Amino acid sequence: MLTSCNVRVVSTPFAINGLECYEGTWSVNTPHVVTKSTKSDTKNLAGNRGIRDLSRKKQTDKAEESHILLASMHRRGKLIVWDADTMDVVGVCEHHGSSVVQCVVTPTYIYVRLESDGDFEDKEASVFVWHTKTLKLYQRIVAHDSRVTSIAVSDTNDSCFATACVEQTVHIWDLEKSYSTPMRKISVSSNPFVSLYFHGVVFASFQGCPFVLWDAETGEEVFRVKEGAAGVSLVRWLHDPKRVTNRSKVQKSPSLLVGLNDGFIRIWEMNMSDKMALTYKWGHKVHQSHMCDLCGDDEVVLSCSPIDGAFLSLTSSTKVTLLFSYGVRVGVLETSSKNAVLGAEDGTIVVLNYAEFASGTGIPFEVATFRPHTSGVTGIFIQLHDNQNLDRLICSGADGSLIFLDYSKSRGGRWLRNVPYQALDNIRSANSLILPSENGQMELVNSQSLTATSKEPLLSGPVTVSVVRWIESRKKLLLGCGEGLLAIYMCRFNEGSKPSFHKVEERRLVPYVPLRVNISESGGDLGVVCLRKAPAQCEGAFLVINVENADLMFPMQTIPGIFPIRASLVPVPRSEEFDYTVILQLRDGAMIQYAGNSMKKSPAVVLRNLVQPYLMEVLAMERSGLAILPPPYVLCLHSTGRDIPVIKIIYAERSRLRQITFNATTREVANATEFTKREPSAGQSEEHQLEVVNLHDIGQNEMGLAVVRDSPYVDIVSYTGIYMHRIWYGGDVLNYQVAGRRRRRSISFPLDQHSLSNSKVLAPHSSCAACNVAFCPEARYLAIGYRDGLVQLFDTTQCVIFARFSMHNSMVASLYAFQNVVVSLTVDGCCFGGVVSNRVMFGDELDSFCSLPSVKTLMRPFDQGVR
Repeated sequence: MLTSCNVRVVSTPFAINGLECYEGTWSVNTPHVVTKSTKSDTKNLAGNRGIRDLSRKKQTDKAEESHILLASMHRRGKLIVWDADTMDVVGVCEHHGSSVVQCVVTPTYIYVRLESDGDFEDKEASVFVWHTKTLKLYQRIVAHDSRVTSIAVSDTNDSCFATACVEQTVHIWDLEKSYSTPMRKISVSSNPFVSLYFHGVVFASFQGCPFVLWDAETGEEVFRVKEGAAGVSLVRWLHDPKRVTNRSKVQKSPSLLVGLNDGFIRIWEMNMSDKMALTYKWGHKVHQSHMCDLCGDDEVVLSCSPIDGAFLSLTSSTKVTLLFSYGVRVGVLETSSKNAVLGAEDGTIVVLNYAEFASGTGIPFEVATFRPHTSGVTGIFIQLHDNQNLDRLICSGADGSLIFLDYSKSRGGRWLRNVPYQALDNIRSANSLILPSENGQMELVNSQSLTATSKEPLLSGPVTVSVVRWIESRKKLLLGCGEGLLAIYMCRFNEGSKPSFHKVEERRLVPYVPLRVNISESGGDLGVVCLRKAPAQCEGAFLVINVENADLMFPMQTIPGIFPIRASLVPVPRSEEFDYTVILQLRDGAMIQYAGNSMKKSPAVVLRNLVQPYLMEVLAMERSGLAILPPPYVLCLHSTGRDIPVIKIIYAERSRLRQITFNATTREVANATEFTKREPSAGQSEEHQLEVVNLHDIGQNEMGLAVVRDSPYVDIVSYTGIYMHRIWYGGDVLNYQVAGRRRRRSISFPLDQHSLSNSKVLAPHSSCAACNVAFCPEARYLAIGYRDGLVQLFDTTQCVIFARFSMHNSMVASLYAFQNVVVSLTVDGCCFGGVVSNRVMFGDELDSFCSLPSVKTLMRPFDQGVR
């Protein structure tokens, strides 16, 4: 189960020091939730350190409606609050420089402590207090004259807190009384560390004194642990509610889990009688020196160190086992399934099962390993269902990224009505998908919430919609039906941006059925329709249409013995004989160029055969499980001084990439040449000898097109034929243009290793080979579909994988990449819409943030590839 999950990645330019998680009902900037994640059986929270968990509050009837929020602590003074379901930024607490190293979240306030990288700054002596609901600064408390080293907030009154600093003092504060003068000042013999403010008692430690307890009201010493000289590096509750609540076992009396600077781990039980005291229960030296994270229950203790790794200790004895041999920053115990989750310094997440170790019959064994970050993991959050099954895992890294792994697959998407291939499009101005419904109706689905908004009765009677094409620039909709009907509708929008449609023209094409509609490459008035003779015969035809004038009465051009599967129309200005040319790709892989005159409506004539047919090879590949061959072509336009376009066609010839360049109106023979200039380390690999199964135009900056071979890899190639990037099934990205160790963004996400060796002949629909791609220029991402049903989203700006959807169980037959949603259709008829979340990028202003901008100005002036 740990290998099957949906993945989302959000990147920021600021390194993350830690991650805190909390739950609450928000009255300000409440984000939209696509799929409610906090159902009645998913209210268990887990985090990693420093946050006072809100689970101690009594659950209310409205708890199911609350959102789980994350607070990420960054360098450069940022504390960013996220919605865990939508991954949108709720707000930013800006401190203008330094690093946020500690935050404590309560229902009323967020307490923040800073540290600078260089010399002492005044901000390091202060505690910044923010309102939890509004995320507005409440007060900057000048707590000491030197650097504050720790903060502890009262569990009974979140206006009360304690601070310690390097000047060997502890101050106790009450915001209801004063925020300029502490309520109590306590001096100690060395630098103190405050770890807990519990039931009116402040817990602190310093060199030579592992623990001392003071009454917060009077400042009097209540209890002191005398044995031991090492100071305390961190303190946790046993059964820490910040990590996994609603466990099957709970502690009968509160106990503290303490890590000392000399590597010892101790457990003290808290005596809640008249006078609070601590009773020593267990202890053992585990590490060489201090620890950076610690958690435990009645059976085991998990300890993490940046120096000597992670260890698991049995509390019933002194038995210790090594889990990870080098630096580990954070760790979480998931007691119900007996799993330990570790976050390492190199960005790796390791999951180990310790059931046999806890029972004394074996050692922990590895369940899963993946590397979602390029540098150290700094935070881990786990959410469980009430049945103790894993719901999701969220982690943060020093590389500035947050990774959301949804094992329940209940967020960020929705199953859609099954639709035929090509029978779906996106109305961008209405933020709606349009797809066929029953009885000739067309259903509009909001592309963000993926909920149906309305149905439009466009067609009469039970019909089978074969083509849906929306022309944004003309505000027109083209519909093709299996009964041989082609219709054009005009669209108007009311004040609420709700579209309404009015039929302006239709034409019956019986016995032909529309398969695909493509609009003029340079945004002109014309389009071309691919037709196939029904029922499922090999005869075909194509039809030129005028979209602007809603004119469908051009002569139909028949193609004997074969039918077209893709087409492009290029306007030809200032030509005496022709004003358009059409490029057709046929079922057998052949490509033909036609030219015609739309003013005369005369039949188009054949100018040249561009590519010879290779039907036998096409059929051989389809027998291996692929249903999308021959692979598409990519068309590029080059203007000349006479305004007669020069056309370049990039296409696949089995395993090779070829190109043809020719004038749009002349009849001379066009010779094909090699397209790619193979990069030394990539061009000789075995993958480059495999069949090309798909091509797709990108046209963003230097990225020209995506090349899909029958392998787990997808290559990004420039228009000059130079390999730029390679995207792996597991999430790794190789940059061919960078030398040395920075060449590879070496990350990986959870995957089934057995799928990497599956035979495509014996299991064509369960292998990890890529088979389909789609590009969205507005949101700057490339969607990649695989034989086993996986869909990955590749950010073409940051050159990283930012989302993975593991929803399907069969091969992805087609993909639609839109600005807010990616729609995947499989060979078994399933249709899933995955929400494309923001990859948050922060601007130059320290208190500003925005989503990725539109990139219309970066795109070439023609339709982005063949869909």
